[in-house]
Amino acid sequence: MKTLIRVITLFCTLLIPVVSQAQPNSKKVILYIDDFKGFSRDLGAGRYDYMFLVRDAMSSPKSIRVPQGMKATLFDSDNFQGSSLELTDDANMAYLSAKGFAQTGQTISLIIEELPPSAIPAAGTFVTIYKDDFSGASKNLLPGQYEFYEFGNVGNDQLSSIKIPKGMKVTLYEHSGFTGQKLVLTQDTRAGTMVANKFNDFTSSILVEAKPETVPVVIVQPKPVVTPATPVAPPVVVEPVVEPTLPTIYQSDFSGSSKSFDVGAYGIDQLGIGNDELSSIKVPYGFRVTLYENAGFEGRKLVVNQNQRAAFFAESQFNNVTSSILVERIPMVTLYQGDYAGPSATLGVGRYNLSAIGTMSDVSSARVPIGLRLILFEDENFLGRSIVLTRDTGTDLMTSYQFNNKTYSFIIEKVEEEVIVKSKEKKSVIIYEDNFSGELRRLIPGRYDYQQLGIRDNSLSSITIPPGFRVQLFDHAGFEQILMTLRTDTDVNFFIANTCNDRVTAMIIEEIPEIDFTVTVYADSFEGVSQNLLPGRYLARDLAVGNNNISSVRVPKGMQVTLFEDPDFSGYEFRAGRDLDFVNTSFGQDFNNTASSLVVEDLDSRYVHIEVGTETDLPVEKVREEPVVLPVVPSEPIAPVVTTPPCELTAEQFQRVLNSVKSKPFRDDKMEMAKLGVKGKCLSNEQIRSIAEQFSFEDQTLEFVKHAYELSNEKSEYYLLEDIFKFMSSRDDFMKFIRTK
Repeated sequence: MKTLIRVITLFCTLLIPVVSQAQPNSKKVILYIDDFKGFSRDLGAGRYDYMFLVRDAMSSPKSIRVPQGMKATLFDSDNFQGSSLELTDDANMAYLSAKGFAQTGQTISLIIEELPPSAIPAAGTFVTIYKDDFSGASKNLLPGQYEFYEFGNVGNDQLSSIKIPKGMKVTLYEHSGFTGQKLVLTQDTRAGTMVANKFNDFTSSILVEAKPETVPVVIVQPKPVVTPATPVAPPVVVEPVVEPTLPTIYQSDFSGSSKSFDVGAYGIDQLGIGNDELSSIKVPYGFRVTLYENAGFEGRKLVVNQNQRAAFFAESQFNNVTSSILVERIPMVTLYQGDYAGPSATLGVGRYNLSAIGTMSDVSSARVPIGLRLILFEDENFLGRSIVLTRDTGTDLMTSYQFNNKTYSFIIEKVEEEVIVKSKEKKSVIIYEDNFSGELRRLIPGRYDYQQLGIRDNSLSSITIPPGFRVQLFDHAGFEQILMTLRTDTDVNFFIANTCNDRVTAMIIEEIPEIDFTVTVYADSFEGVSQNLLPGRYLARDLAVGNNNISSVRVPKGMQVTLFEDPDFSGYEFRAGRDLDFVNTSFGQDFNNTASSLVVEDLDSRYVHIEVGTETDLPVEKVREEPVVLPVVPSEPIAPVVTTPPCELTAEQFQRVLNSVKSKPFRDDKMEMAKLGVKGKCLSNEQIRSIAEQFSFEDQTLEFVKHAYELSNEKSEYYLLEDIFKFMSSRDDFMKFIRTK
């Protein structure tokens, strides 16, 4: 019985903490279960073990308010043992977490004390930081180093003013860890000065220092009377600005809350600075940022490709308007001093003297993306001999052009924006009355009867056709009696040979998808590194796949690629007129990874339709090269030919359309390629869905689905595409569209 009484007594003793008797007017420390909100507990001076805090439902306080003159010491173990943290000021959740406390399930104990007057920091021994202009949330800082989580309620990137006693120095840093741009201050500094020095709402770490006291010199003789000079403010030291490497948006004028973004699309929840808060932006070279007024990438938009301050946004009526943004990379040319190696420079559209680049002294190779053209000049200021590059060009090819290490100036330009007579890159067809001379007319895709041709009826003698265009020529008005279909430049001799000179009365011009006139070479089995090739002659070492590294080719109908074993278009050759995988096809395995040069041809570039017995009464044969015959091993059965209606896409054709849409970096280019790829085709609803899902913006998804309705061969079930849309407004718009059909 006595043993039981002793056990009960001991248990009760453990439940009663050692607490000093607090005076009625003593200050209290307040513990919170959340960040200065929610359930709380007031505690006076005393020692509080873990069991006491458990009974008070305060075993894991997330924040603590410590009034002036009090000290709270937290221990990370029971019975006042383990690591400790002394608090003489309020501590929020971020601070406690950074110091290893505020963890759910943690075992802690606590000592609260009243500090003697001598232990309270005297005025002049600490600096005070403020969230606003000497107002709002504040925090006193003794000499030491402070991270943002030690700023109390002032918070990260929120400091706007600071009071600094005489003899103290404060260094403010842009980033945590005392890095980035810095500002050194030795006197009180208001918000206006912080703004002028571009440091308002900019601080993430602080160093506070107290200058050592100097021993005063006692002067015995009388001091001369000196008129005091006007005090000179200590100089403000500002380190060079470190520009961000990714586009960065700011809540204020290059200050306040900020967020950096890589390539992608970002909605309200991802902006990081709040909705309708963007006032300035820094855009590194090579990026383009589109800002949208509304969520979902809708409403007014503003395109920015360089740093812009708040004044620009105010003038553009776009300050505090942005709700979603799109970040894209701008295609750029890279020049190398070696063979795709050594010192280099990556540049966008512009005119450059090599001496002004600074990073390289010669040009020996270049990577030129689709859509850009590089013109190299032998002399400065774009003079002397020149060459034009529209694809990657290695040192060997530069040497064959007799241009290796001979560049002194160069021009980078967009292909589609160039306007040059007879230019194949311009998005138009040119028709001539004579042989590439005389009266001419530039025509964009469309239907042209004799009244719209712009030259005299029955007078066409030559035509210039850029890649990606198809032209049908007709003998009679109203697009009757087709004569020929052309996809390449054609001179008067060809027209005369086929009795079509001065005979054309009408024509139809169409822009065809790139996949229909380009061959794609792959380093692996229809995957991995690849490159699209227009008709022409290529050295494999100048391609992205590299020399002796072609494993498969995609060849559209009417195209042909011939691969050669040697780099001078000689040696063993292999000709392909359809898709071919050298890895998995027995008769092609000997040619896997062996091609050093290749020739791409468009066999359908000129197709004469008129036959013997037409109204010409001339024995004109149909002009068209014979289809390509691939070598076939007798033991390997030939797959049966599967015919499809002319308007339908095979699985392989559709995949090429889909890949072309995916490859386009900009939203407008994606839409253009999608519409071109499906033009004149019949599509299943699942094919339409797959293409629509390639758009990052719902307005484009809706636009394409509406556009593709007439192409669907399953119109009765078109309404099932409703689930593509995330936003109710888009679904409503789509269903209204369906009801009108």
